[in-house]
Amino acid sequence: MPEALSIPGGEEDRARILVVDDTPAVLQLLQILLAVDYDVTTVDSGLKAVEAFAEQTFDLLLLDLMMPEIDGFETLRRLKQLPNFGTTPVIFLTAMDDSDSERGAFELGADEYIVKPFKPMLVSLRINNLLQRVKLQRELELALASADKGLWEWDLRSDRVSIDARWGEILDLGPGPGGIGQTSWQQLAHEASRGDIDAAKTAYLTGRLPVFEVDARLLKADGTWAWINLYGKAATFDPGGTIVRLKGTYRNIERRKLAEIALKKSEERFRFVMEATGEGIWDWQVASGVVAHNVAFSRILGLDEACLEHSAEFIKSLVHPEDRERIDRDLAACLDDGRDFVSEHRLRHTAGHYVWVAEKGRVVERDGDGLAGRVVGSLRDISERKKIEAEYRRLALYDPLTGLPNRRLLVDRLQQAITLYRRNGEHGALMFIDLDRFKLLNDTFGHEYGDLLLVEVGRRLTAGMRETDTVARLGGDEFIVMLTELPGEREDARRDAEKVANKILDALDQPYQLKAELYHCTPSIGLALFTGDNGESVESIIKQADTAMYAAKAAGRNCLRLAGTASAEPIHSPERPA
Repeated sequence: MPEALSIPGGEEDRARILVVDDTPAVLQLLQILLAVDYDVTTVDSGLKAVEAFAEQTFDLLLLDLMMPEIDGFETLRRLKQLPNFGTTPVIFLTAMDDSDSERGAFELGADEYIVKPFKPMLVSLRINNLLQRVKLQRELELALASADKGLWEWDLRSDRVSIDARWGEILDLGPGPGGIGQTSWQQLAHEASRGDIDAAKTAYLTGRLPVFEVDARLLKADGTWAWINLYGKAATFDPGGTIVRLKGTYRNIERRKLAEIALKKSEERFRFVMEATGEGIWDWQVASGVVAHNVAFSRILGLDEACLEHSAEFIKSLVHPEDRERIDRDLAACLDDGRDFVSEHRLRHTAGHYVWVAEKGRVVERDGDGLAGRVVGSLRDISERKKIEAEYRRLALYDPLTGLPNRRLLVDRLQQAITLYRRNGEHGALMFIDLDRFKLLNDTFGHEYGDLLLVEVGRRLTAGMRETDTVARLGGDEFIVMLTELPGEREDARRDAEKVANKILDALDQPYQLKAELYHCTPSIGLALFTGDNGESVESIIKQADTAMYAAKAAGRNCLRLAGTASAEPIHSPERPA
């Protein structure tokens, strides 16, 4: 990175931004949005981003997370190995709106994490704020690196401080500019800083802080006040091991304080933008337990918009019972360990229903003992996204016609059962069910009637099952019933499974009312028992049941066959005589 960051202000000092995304529409949108104020380069893959950085330097990187060849995480790892990448700020633009991805991005060094679809103006404002903050930070680092330092010694017994100002800021010591003089911090410090100095000394002497360090306003030789950083450690001990003298350095941090003020103003502007986008902002004073928030926060939860303060206990009481333990754990990590609070959970709306929210928070103030004093954060309603995600999961794991689990979900549950039974010795059973002459129904009445029959078959199969069992549709007219928690003895397990199978035969043998048509359809069932031993796998168990089903068809249809039996005769339990 260049030593001086370019911030928009003229054609000659426009910041250079590299945008990396494999979606042409996103690249085009960001090009149009940013080209007015910045020099924008777009590439459609992580490999091209590495090539681009190898050729020139950029002031900011906008990086997609999910891309072919190498994803955004790997792209950033490779970029960090380039000598000219340095501390280039990074904003992830991604559709991956989950806590793990977001946490991984920040652990890798991302500065921002924006979820698609995004609001263009919000992205533009975040970019500008980030570039401004980076500029201020670099100016601060340059100022501190080049600042002169003074030396001091503090005799704790007499409370006298000796200051050598030949290389540092000239303070109001009395003897003369640049000389060595004696005073005390209490005489030299502004009234508002005296307590901070005492608190820092106490924290260091009691072992709560590893060094004595404090920012204080001190009186300069010209009669003005300046922010000075004091840093030191123990230099002398008495025979009893008590610290009696500290030594250290001081330096002018006026620029840093000005930068902090500018950053605070930038954060206030950012908070205004968040308010405009409907995102809730909250400020928790930990000691008093009061949470102040904006109107958007109230609106999300249906609270009275005229009341912008609530107790922390009241807010916690709104958390869904299933989420409370995790929330308590994450909040404790935030308060005690300094981790960012990042969570997706449910909060109770005043109307009684629960709202899915994405919440973030960070400790911004601690007292002299290191205890969290103030936490600020944001709250965003993600209920609609959660509904979409739930629908995506349903489509991925369930048959859209019958609503039954599909092959993917069946395989997952069957694998879990195999693993469990391999340990505890129980049995499971898998029934492969195929409808007899189903094609004839489709050919005679059309696929609409076939779909009606499949839906009714799914309903009849599910009606007689326990919650621990699984009824799935593989496709076409093929269904699977998986029975779990059968007895450990194989014969007992076989009898229980055959009893269920014959009930299924009876249920599916009943006539079906398909609109005006009364239709009769029978099933052929193949039954396979399994325990997970002897190398049994998901595919092998399904294949055994499938083979037994074809044996049932060969035996005359509308019957049950057990996998591994040599007899060609159909199997019947006493409840269904042959």
